[in-house]
Amino acid sequence: MNAQRSDPLAVIQWMLTRPATPDIAPQATLLDWQQRFDPAARQWIATLDRAMVGGFVADRLAWTLAAGYREALKCLVPGLPAGIPAALCVTESGGNHPRAIETRLDPLDHGWELNGAKTFITGADAARILVVAATTGKGDNGRPRLRMVRLPTDAHGVTVTAMPDLPFVPEIIHGTLALKHIRVKPEWVLPGDGYLTYIKPFRTIEDMHVMGAVMGYLTRTALAVPWPMALRSELFALMAALVGLSSTDPLDPLVHIVLGGLWSHLEGWVERTAPLWNETDPETRQRWIRDLPLLSVAQTARTRRLETAWQYFSVSK
Repeated sequence: MNAQRSDPLAVIQWMLTRPATPDIAPQATLLDWQQRFDPAARQWIATLDRAMVGGFVADRLAWTLAAGYREALKCLVPGLPAGIPAALCVTESGGNHPRAIETRLDPLDHGWELNGAKTFITGADAARILVVAATTGKGDNGRPRLRMVRLPTDAHGVTVTAMPDLPFVPEIIHGTLALKHIRVKPEWVLPGDGYLTYIKPFRTIEDMHVMGAVMGYLTRTALAVPWPMALRSELFALMAALVGLSSTDPLDPLVHIVLGGLWSHLEGWVERTAPLWNETDPETRQRWIRDLPLLSVAQTARTRRLETAWQYFSVSK
């Protein structure tokens, strides 16, 4: 995770010093949200802080996903330039397991050539940089060797195609990717093992950042209405705990156990506050109900990681 982080209470203090009823203008497009996000985020270095701020200034869950995803990827690949949207490209027709990656990165002259396809890319329309998983063959143990390629979307041979809107957060465009005979410069290939350094930890890093962004959005709502003081305090406690967890190794099984507990508490908080959305304006309430399935998208994967983590400690006793 990003080693640079603020005091756990710093973001909460910032939120509490905003106007009691933040004036959030309608944000119909990603650019509308980004124009609010960029000025607010400049004072924050840690990616989780920025994700929380991004959720706080958003008027809908779609932009909280944008904030969490964008900052998670920046945490994973610190060299990504600030303010330029990027997308992680892993999933193929066979899934996202290392054995399912058929996109190839082969030596060519003094660089590499990239060929393949990806079937599901978040924020495909907005991305200007793609971080692509590719195989360079198999190692001595028979397992695929994976590398990650940082690729500009305007590189010759890159084709991004938008997919139909999802039933929730339809503002976030997903897409497919075709890669044909792309000449890859040596400096575009990221250091480290593609799976252990990037793909595997990103699952946990993304969970943390999206969770933080969602809590930022809920905080603004809870302060603006306002919702009961005890509920606001409980939400702040979850945020402080998440910031503390963000400095740990995302591959540590104990992190998965603690993060699973935080998700469980947040889900319970969301369930208990469901009637309070009647106090918000109808459009905000309807969007929240429509987009609520977003919080369950990765539930199966989170449950599997949580079970594996508990098994690790059971075996180690």
